[in-house]
Amino acid sequence: MHDIFISYAREDIVQVRELVKLFERESWTTFFDRDVAAGRGFPEALDAEIKAAKCVVVAWSESSTGSTWVRGEAHRALDRDILIPVVLSPVEVPLPFNAIESIDLCGWPSTHRDLELRRLISGVRQVVDSTAKTRKQIPIRDDPTLSSRVAKRVVDALRGRESAGIEYDRMLNEVGQSLLSEPALAADALVQGIYEHLGCHARLLSRNKLVAQAPHEHVSGERAASWNLEVRTQSGELTLVCFGDRPPEIELKLPLVVLLLERIELGGSHHR
Repeated sequence: MHDIFISYAREDIVQVRELVKLFERESWTTFFDRDVAAGRGFPEALDAEIKAAKCVVVAWSESSTGSTWVRGEAHRALDRDILIPVVLSPVEVPLPFNAIESIDLCGWPSTHRDLELRRLISGVRQVVDSTAKTRKQIPIRDDPTLSSRVAKRVVDALRGRESAGIEYDRMLNEVGQSLLSEPALAADALVQGIYEHLGCHARLLSRNKLVAQAPHEHVSGERAASWNLEVRTQSGELTLVCFGDRPPEIELKLPLVVLLLERIELGGSHHR
């Protein structure tokens, strides 16, 4: 298990290596994707490392703000309250991550940023120490009481929910990758993935014209559903409609869903 997971775009590898050196001087162990061992599945390795990390440092730049992978990793860190944002070049940090004050390392290490570096070290230390404390567990009796059995069921349920959340994150990341390799399939993949992972019906509309739906057969009762959701792109070109018997039990990652819809719209992969 590493202390720090660094999320970044490959174009920023030079500055990221300097961050690694900085953290290692503080005796913290650091993971970034160059550390993935040969033969180890790349997405699985990243999932395991970001889940185990005590702190996630996200390096925002012109390249990383447009990276689905970086945004997905930032969402995971934000959900766990272990996110430390660092700005490497003059960019606007995307929503909702701009709600957290960023460390300004624009121009570093070519220019001196001593105050910001001290802020970075202090912030990372606080997050690492806090995460380490919360992971200390109380031993369970060999003969569990009713309350401990109930607690175990709650923990198991939470673990199941966390696992479902990881699979949902992976699906969104795969849709993002498909926009690069097979853009024509991205709309169907997103709708089908939402149906499978959230357990709700999903439809994608372009100006009220059906683009994709899951399940594929028509399902009525949308208005009578106890839970429904509509997500639109900024232009209003695309609308994602979800509905079901109950709300999903995992974080929907709506900013990332909107980002994917915007890219589907931009690439024209919703046109049939």
